[in-house]
Amino acid sequence: AAVLWIGMAMELRKRPVWWLAGIAVLGIVLSRIYLGVHDLDDVLTGLGLVLGGVSIGIGAAVGGTVAALDAWAITWLASRIIGGAGFIDRGFAAGLLGAKLVVLLAVCWALLARWGVDPIGFSVGLGALVLGMLYSGAELSVREAQAAREAATVGEG
Repeated sequence: AAVLWIGMAMELRKRPVWWLAGIAVLGIVLSRIYLGVHDLDDVLTGLGLVLGGVSIGIGAAVGGTVAALDAWAITWLASRIIGGAGFIDRGFAAGLLGAKLVVLLAVCWALLARWGVDPIGFSVGLGALVLGMLYSGAELSVREAQAAREAATVGEG
């Protein structure tokens, strides 16, 4: 749908159509994320392909993949550190967390410097991690507030 709106704006080449297309694309992007049809990195990769071309789109997909793997690794390690898993010591887990950061930096360097991934697209895809965490935190806060209100209402009645 975003491609259709942007294509129409490119074909008609009128400022009001560009504004309408921009608003429509923004609405489409936000609705895809809100409805849970796509993750933020999916949407940013699609926008990168549409607006920046194949190179930026591939860079965004690679960045999104690195961000997803990094989020998984951090979640796994943090749960071991906080939970104090029996098979892993907290100090060792903290060392693994530091090693994970070094590996992340090395992978980012290799992708950008050695394999020529587009830096703009990669930044867009990797930025999905930060935006996704902010969105998830805000959504969790809203859900907890709603649950607390419902519990208070049930307790009063």
